[in-house]
Amino acid sequence: MVRMAGGAGAGADAARPAGSARRRPARGAGLWRARLRVLLAALHLYLLPFYLCGTVALVLETGWPPRAGLARPRPGDAPPRPDPRAVTIGRVALLATLAMVSSLGAIRDTRLALAEAPTETRAAGVWLRAHGISGRIFARKPNVAYFAGMDYVPMPNATGLSNLLAAARAERVDVLFLSPIELGTRPQFEPLAYATQPIPGLALLQSSAPTLDHAFVLFRFTGEVASDGVLDSALVTASEHYAAMPNASNRARFALAGNLINLGRAREALAPLAAAEQASPRDPLVARWQAQANLALGDYARAAAACRRAIALGSDTAWERGQLGRSLVKLGRAGEALPLLRAAVAAEPANAEFVESLGAAYYDLGDFAAAMPSFERTLALQPGDQQALYHAARILLRNGERSRAVTLLRGARERAAFTLEALSALADSLGVAGVE
Repeated sequence: MVRMAGGAGAGADAARPAGSARRRPARGAGLWRARLRVLLAALHLYLLPFYLCGTVALVLETGWPPRAGLARPRPGDAPPRPDPRAVTIGRVALLATLAMVSSLGAIRDTRLALAEAPTETRAAGVWLRAHGISGRIFARKPNVAYFAGMDYVPMPNATGLSNLLAAARAERVDVLFLSPIELGTRPQFEPLAYATQPIPGLALLQSSAPTLDHAFVLFRFTGEVASDGVLDSALVTASEHYAAMPNASNRARFALAGNLINLGRAREALAPLAAAEQASPRDPLVARWQAQANLALGDYARAAAACRRAIALGSDTAWERGQLGRSLVKLGRAGEALPLLRAAVAAEPANAEFVESLGAAYYDLGDFAAAMPSFERTLALQPGDQQALYHAARILLRNGERSRAVTLLRGARERAAFTLEALSALADSLGVAGVE
């Protein structure tokens, strides 16, 4: 059938008798409808069901209207009580109506929130549904599971590939979804999106990369179990491939450096970070990564220099101040570190690393009264912190509180062996036995 030019509207006009014209709504009709909508919203008339339910409840509680045929009550009579059955039925009806109205709104809002999802989550969910893949899926938010018709499992806080696979086995998860947001919050897994070699425990289902602006990657967990060494090697290989790709960005170099640092190979991270600095010499994020690598290496002079460079380039946050302060304490410059660590702890009071370093700065300056609260707070935030234990016990002994020092060390040593040599020697000198 050939469609007439002008569409359905044109055909309807043609079928209208000659001399007749299409009736147009009155000029003010649209304006009045708009005013009515504004009036309804302003008066909150969408709450009308709640008002009606409240009225019904009041009527039931007061027992109005009186039963027909009964004599008018005398002034001294007690007021009639409502029928208990009617009150119970009314209350149930009231609660049911309220629950229905509330649940309908909640369902509508939830569906709207899930439907207003980033492009990649919708595309990934549609792909999974079209290919008949069901089960449980790791993702940051439930949008992709909603579109795929799968069970949503929040993405675990895994630092490495072995942690991720272990979490998948524990939660019986079938699919891993990675989008730019997932990878932005967990950059250690970004190289997986570009891996060319097999990854133990993962099988690629679908990838819309080459770019990660609105891309997604879907993996299936295979259940394969591999050693940590094999998994770490696979992740580093994928990271190296990602960083070596044509037109690789600093984002790829940071992913490689981060994985190397996490695996205890911080010295190898210096080369990709040097390349990142050459590509973007004014990027404070490069200096932050260099500080982190040097801190892992125990090179506190270079770590302090990197923190100062990051601050000079505009990244003057609690992290830079705290890590600069930590480095200065390690270098024996507690006086310079003290104001930096005070500022860092004020900004991040729950950061045990900064709190412990603040206590160490006070300790090195001989202000033991100020140091002790910092060490006690550190142990509250991070029980078993051995530097805090050592300094706290030394302060207690200095104050003549040997029994408290012994109790502190005994409790800690019974929970875990001491690896800090100075702390172990101090405990031994006090006769504190433990699990060692």
